Amino acid sequence: MSTASAALPNAATDSEPGLSQARIFSFFWPLALSWIFMAADAVVCAAAIARRSAPETNLAATQVMMGIAFWVESPIIDLLSTSTTLALSRGNYLRLRRFVLMLMFWVTFAHAVMTMTPLYGFVTDTLLRAAKPVADAARPALFIMLPWSAAIGWRRFLQGILIRNGLTRLVGLGTGVRVTALALTALLLFKFTDLPGATLAGIALIASVVAESAFIHIVSRPTVREQFGPEVEALEVAAGAPPLTLRRLCGFHFPLSLSTMVMLCQIPLVVAALDRLSSPILALAAWQVGASSVWILRSFCFALPEAVIALFRGDAMARPLRRFCITVGFVGSGIVFALALTGLDRLYFARVLGTTEPVVKLAHIVFLFGGALPFLTAWQAYLRGMLTAHHFTVSRLTAVIVSTAVIVAALTLGVLMKGEGVVVGSIAVILATVVELIVLVTAWRHGRAGAMA
Repeated sequence: MSTASAALPNAATDSEPGLSQARIFSFFWPLALSWIFMAADAVVCAAAIARRSAPETNLAATQVMMGIAFWVESPIIDLLSTSTTLALSRGNYLRLRRFVLMLMFWVTFAHAVMTMTPLYGFVTDTLLRAAKPVADAARPALFIMLPWSAAIGWRRFLQGILIRNGLTRLVGLGTGVRVTALALTALLLFKFTDLPGATLAGIALIASVVAESAFIHIVSRPTVREQFGPEVEALEVAAGAPPLTLRRLCGFHFPLSLSTMVMLCQIPLVVAALDRLSSPILALAAWQVGASSVWILRSFCFALPEAVIALFRGDAMARPLRRFCITVGFVGSGIVFALALTGLDRLYFARVLGTTEPVVKLAHIVFLFGGALPFLTAWQAYLRGMLTAHHFTVSRLTAVIVSTAVIVAALTLGVLMKGEGVVVGSIAVILATVVELIVLVTAWRHGRAGAMA
């Protein structure tokens, strides 16, 4: 069996002096495109919902629906990093596959319980304090999305294997399939049905993730057979490759999962805060539009950790990887500020998304505040990748817990002061992101010093 570095044409080996920016970019851009396509999900849905009846209610319902769906799927989101890091042998692959199937079952069960029992009312009414029309509009869409977490879990497991073996373009193509399926489904439902906007979005979203998961399953088969086929097992036994134990796998993956679960609590926390301030439905609708637009220009930064994990092969690779991440962050933030300061974001919200003037005004505030997020996210991505590559996953959890405490404090203060909803939410997110970055920097310095001692 070929080694990971041999199977990875863009990866540097320990004997190489480093990585060029061009080589990193050739590996990174399909992953970045994949994240941009995924970010387009929210924009496509918002454009369709804005042209339906009760657009503000359904935009707010979509925000609630996605917040709950993302939180329920959080145990499987980091399977991408886990698979990229640990899928090194047939034994590891088989252990990972059993682990993934188990997680897929339990997150689907949790989604069903959340949607079909009184727990939904407790979450939306008591915890999120969502307006009743918003909660009622979100529930059918959330029920339709029952297979959501399982489809994403299987896809991310196989995507990690593709990334580990340098096949990032297949990942990008898969997300292209997803966006195409989303757009076609949304268009057909918009044209031929009278479904409420949130329900339309739920159907389009589940159709898109199932299509992408099926595509990734098919195109990953040759790589899985080559890297993890039965004939490989004898070579691994002869080489004395250490097995991946369940304890080691859980110790690696669950800190990542918990960090994602805690981080995704930040979305409902913002929703809950906006709902407690003036004009909650308008504020939630504007947050959905503005935040999803920032997300597109921030999204490619989320591809950086997997690039760092896959390409890091020694200390000589750290500097070029760090430089690349910083460059990506500068580009993303520069684009956001350019669009916000020229007013092109307002034009986009009004003409392309078709939102009303009150929503446009508040969404512009969210977008402008979000200008620093791509740069901060890129810095975080580099540190997360390095910490994960060195198996310091608990440090990532610590950073997210601290940032969540900050966002809770900032939102609480904003609610007590009765501030403008979108301003309170934006400031809280920025503060939490900065604090998380500081904790990650500290954790990486301590972890690296300990490893060198």
